[in-house]
Amino acid sequence: MEKWSTDIIEWNKLSESAAQLYITLAENRLDETVETAKNITDRNDKLLALNITIITAILGYLTSKGLEKILNSYLSISLFAMMLILILSLVYLVKNLFLYKIGTKGEEPRFILNTRFVDDYPDNEQYLNLALQVCETYQNKITSNITINNRRNRRLSWAIYIMLSLPLSFLISFAYWYLVR
Repeated sequence: MEKWSTDIIEWNKLSESAAQLYITLAENRLDETVETAKNITDRNDKLLALNITIITAILGYLTSKGLEKILNSYLSISLFAMMLILILSLVYLVKNLFLYKIGTKGEEPRFILNTRFVDDYPDNEQYLNLALQVCETYQNKITSNITINNRRNRRLSWAIYIMLSLPLSFLISFAYWYLVR
């Protein structure tokens, strides 16, 4: 992902109040992306819990039957087909649980408490330079969060679409029951 940086050349023309407004606006947008990530996580967790509950119930039912009874029962074949669909959905839901890092408000001191901000600029320019640095960092976090949120939302949508195909399990078992048997 390409990092963004400001194209302001004469940044000393920027007032402190304008710089503070830019930071506030960037923080608000960053908060929105963090809230979106939380909403995706909540929806994913609820669907994951539902999915696991249904799979567990189906497995409990199927294991209480013998293999002979499963193959000779329309309901068991339907439940087995449902379980396969739910497992496919589960793959997308589990992928959303791992390997994502959402950027939040704030700046690590190691990036701003250094000679670049203290020694290289006069007192009246330090605040503005720091404000520009913070805005650049926030923009990069916002861009990263949007990318991550879009990817996670796409996976969640696929999981939902797959779960919406559950009625197909009855068609699959119907086809098996009447064509194979």
